[in-house]
Amino acid sequence: MHRASRERSETGMKASRDRGGRLVDLVGEGATPLRTQVARWAGRVMCAAVLIGTGAAQAQDKTASQALAEAVQLFDQGHYVQAKEILLGIDPNQLTDEERARRQEYLTQSDVAATMSERALRDIEDAETAAKENDHARATELLQRVLENKYAHKEVKAAAESRLRELNAASQPGEEAVSAPAMPAAQDVEQAASFTKQGDEQVAAGNYDEAEKLYMQALSHVPGHPEATAGLERIDQHRQNVSGDRAMSLPDQIRRDAQINWQRTEFIYAELKSQINRLVASEAFDEARQVFARARQVVESGRQFAEPLSLYETLRADVDALERLINDREREFHWREVERIRREVEEQRNLRQREQESKRRATVDSLFAQARAHVKDGDYESAIRVLEQILVIDPRNQGAEWALEEYKDHWAARRTRQSRYKLGEADREILIDVEDSKIPINWQQELNYPKNWLEVISRPERQKGSTGPLDAMLLGKLDRTMVPLDFDAVPFREAIERFADAHQVNIEVNWKDVQAAGIDPATPITLKMPQEVTLKKALSMTLNQVEGVGADLGYVVQDGVLTVATQHWLDHENVYQVAYPIEDLLSDIPQFGQAPTVGYIDSNGLNVGELRQDQKVWWGGSPTGDAPLPDDAREVRVLELINLIQDQIAPESWRERNGKIGTITEFNGQLVVTQNSAAQERVSNLLDKLREQRSVQVAVEARFLTVQSNFLEEFGIDLDLVLNAGNAGFDFIRNQDGAIASDPALGSRLLLPRQFSRYGFLPNVPGGGNPMANTSGDPEQPFTNPALVPARSGGGLVGGKNMTPVPSESGLLDITNPTSLASAIPGTFAGRDIQGLSIFGSFLDNIQVDFLIRATQANARTSLLTAPKLVLTNGQRSWVAVVTSHAFVSQLQPVVAGGAAAQAPQTQTVNEGAVLDVQATVSADRRYVTMTLRPGVGRLNALETFQFAGANLESGAGFVQLPSVTRQVLNTTVNVPDGGTLLIGGQKLATEIEVDAGVPVLSKIPLLKRLYSSRSMVKDEQVLLILIKPKIIIPSEQEQLAFPLPGGRG
Repeated sequence: MHRASRERSETGMKASRDRGGRLVDLVGEGATPLRTQVARWAGRVMCAAVLIGTGAAQAQDKTASQALAEAVQLFDQGHYVQAKEILLGIDPNQLTDEERARRQEYLTQSDVAATMSERALRDIEDAETAAKENDHARATELLQRVLENKYAHKEVKAAAESRLRELNAASQPGEEAVSAPAMPAAQDVEQAASFTKQGDEQVAAGNYDEAEKLYMQALSHVPGHPEATAGLERIDQHRQNVSGDRAMSLPDQIRRDAQINWQRTEFIYAELKSQINRLVASEAFDEARQVFARARQVVESGRQFAEPLSLYETLRADVDALERLINDREREFHWREVERIRREVEEQRNLRQREQESKRRATVDSLFAQARAHVKDGDYESAIRVLEQILVIDPRNQGAEWALEEYKDHWAARRTRQSRYKLGEADREILIDVEDSKIPINWQQELNYPKNWLEVISRPERQKGSTGPLDAMLLGKLDRTMVPLDFDAVPFREAIERFADAHQVNIEVNWKDVQAAGIDPATPITLKMPQEVTLKKALSMTLNQVEGVGADLGYVVQDGVLTVATQHWLDHENVYQVAYPIEDLLSDIPQFGQAPTVGYIDSNGLNVGELRQDQKVWWGGSPTGDAPLPDDAREVRVLELINLIQDQIAPESWRERNGKIGTITEFNGQLVVTQNSAAQERVSNLLDKLREQRSVQVAVEARFLTVQSNFLEEFGIDLDLVLNAGNAGFDFIRNQDGAIASDPALGSRLLLPRQFSRYGFLPNVPGGGNPMANTSGDPEQPFTNPALVPARSGGGLVGGKNMTPVPSESGLLDITNPTSLASAIPGTFAGRDIQGLSIFGSFLDNIQVDFLIRATQANARTSLLTAPKLVLTNGQRSWVAVVTSHAFVSQLQPVVAGGAAAQAPQTQTVNEGAVLDVQATVSADRRYVTMTLRPGVGRLNALETFQFAGANLESGAGFVQLPSVTRQVLNTTVNVPDGGTLLIGGQKLATEIEVDAGVPVLSKIPLLKRLYSSRSMVKDEQVLLILIKPKIIIPSEQEQLAFPLPGGRG
């Protein structure tokens, strides 16, 4: 029996050894040793020098995007230096905007990462120093900082974590460092169950040895597995029954089983310990800890079989020693790794510095070459930027500093010259603009469009606010594209496809809805038109061809796509929201009244165009039209517009009226409408019509035309005779003493011939002649006037007679002279001294004949046009005034103060110029304009000063001014066709004056009557015409006229 027991024991030990070997194999499968990972990581670190030197070459061999991806991957793996060198070697111009931003981000982070990685090495060194000095708190803080450093290498973090566990364990010496039994892995449990099941099958087949191996393998995965332990017990029981050894007592059997189990525990632990030593030797500490946890579990599970207990304590002490061995070797390993990494990082730093210095020198040299090339090309600005880059790279480069200063001086001088040139250019452009401003616009054309108008209106921002740019483009194509219609039994589907393909229009047909309405896509379409029609009209006519088959068809434009469907589907399934701008419909059009008057004296002290306080303006608006409507008035207009839309468009569909579809509200000048496509189109059309009617304007031109004709004809002869003219021939010259003067050489008396006026008998007395006896009033009688009849005593008259000259004088020219005539028509020749041909002379002898012949004929025609012009909105009253206000003294106001009196002048104004005040309304058919007109023209003729004397000495004398004004004013209401001219008023004035004068009897004698008659005629005519010409301005019509392209707009 003992022999059988020993055999079973030896068999059990052998099985245990087999199970232990299998356990080692299972633990080792799939494990990657840490040394391999560290070696691979160290190899990548050692390649950093090569990467630094070849970073640019790699960036050239690969595309910029591939190099960027590689740099990002190296950065994520902790190789910050290599990543930075590759990033620096990438040309940013070959990257997209997003990739350039990513490159710059990683470049910025690489410097921080390298610094933080080096800091992690210093922290772990400082932590080890602090631990040796028993400063566990400081060491723990530093190690914790290493673990929190996201840029620290994972090997450094692993060393810090291991060292931190040791410090935590050392800081709790009073606690028993007994780890709780580790829970078996789920994979081990499954494998243990599989081996146990196979063992049960072998027992059933009678293969107890194979069954025992399988049970032992199950226990190697899960020590103490109940089913495997029970299976081993059944095998032992079977062997006892076979050997017949039934004399052993139950306590002996229990001790024997416990001894076998303890031996099994020692065997498994020994195998695991051997595996741990191999893993520690290969520096695979993570795997070693996993196997150690299983070894500790095996020992703790076999504690119940230890007899005596000291066997367990001895084995437990060995387990603790094994754990310390793992910790010591792992700490030494991590310390070596940290030292190695520190040395490698230091080497990389030095290598990087050398490479950077070399690269910096090469870059500086290259930049210097670029700067010199820029200077050679005269581009000092680029050269300055290059030198600034050099100073950023090498701030102490004196050559760059000197060159930068010199280049800046050259660049400043060049900029000064360029600025002066630009100043001259700007002056020339300003002068050209001033000259362009002098060019008058086309006066005959009421509305002038800019040359780039088509380009302006084609901009997306200028499209209607209710449509996007794609929809606006599509709608414009529908309105402008002209297409031929020649369909002869063409299927409906094919007709739609022709429209879409031929004109590049996105057309979608909801065939499911169309066919559900009973419309066949093969319905024939027959349409022929002799002339082209718009694409919009062609599409509508095509849809109308198939409407009668099953249902009405329509279309809607959304997001650049034209969708065709039944009207029912468009009304109920295609409900969307549109915001319509209506601020222009809410703005008030003011009525301007109280235009300034012309020719009237303004005694109210109003300025031109100023409104009185009691003047009412339509709807409470501002008189000048630039003030906003009050809130209550604006709300009323919004409500009226909303009610108009709801009354006219699908009244029963609005939710405010118990409908189920539409809503409408106003917000900040936008009318937000939720409706189906048909209603939206009708709302848009209604608002367009309101704007179209509101946009109609009227240009009104009033013409005050004054035409006058002035005629003058005069012919007359003035004949005067002087008989006995020789009796007043010579006078003696007397000296100062009154004696007759004589010639000192010859001794003869001196004579002075008399000079006569045209009357012949009244001489002009010379200084040496006899003076006039009476110089005031009429001459005295000749016999008492010594100047006419010289005194005979002293010899006065030479050969004289006692008879005075006898004149015969004619005054006919004074009667017919135009200066004596008068006419009320301005510009007349009457009252003006006008001489045409004058012939006069004298026959001097004893009988003197004086004659004057005057003949004048003048004809003048004058046209005076005053044409004020005004453009106003349909239905608006407005005015234009071009006036000059003249102030004059109308009265004097006595002012008494301080014992003194004075007169303060009081002034008034009178306007001179033209005023056109009109209210125009366009007829519904836009063919006629009804106008209420108040035009006027005034002219200030003169301001006469009226002097007057005061009533007393204190008030003194003064004056007032009296204006003389000519006015042409008209008030009427007329109806004039568009572009027509209507004579709305006028006046005719005519004056004819004829004067014929002559000497009785003599003026009747043939031939002789020409000498004694005179004739004068003045004829004046004046016609005043007041004309009015309205012109209806419709913006769309004017745009079509300005840009006559198919469809109106290009």
